[in-house]
Amino acid sequence: DWSSDVCSSDLMMCPFVIVFTKSDKIKLDLVSEKIKLYKDSLLSYWEDLPDTFVTSAWNSKGVDEILEFVNQSIKKYTI
Repeated sequence: DWSSDVCSSDLMMCPFVIVFTKSDKIKLDLVSEKIKLYKDSLLSYWEDLPDTFVTSAWNSKGVDEILEFVNQSIKKYTI
């Protein structure tokens, strides 16, 4: 129920991921480098990182992986 306040148990049942979009906009060798910079930065605040996906609308990179994650999450978290 979105009209009520969020409690910590609600958040535990909601998968959280990071999606790096537009991977086709930079050179392939820079994708990994930039992702590492983001992850290193986030680790200065977080103990663990969520799953990450790299996507591109131009060549559909990452679409199948995200859809599989969503399908598995629905199965896992459906009450």
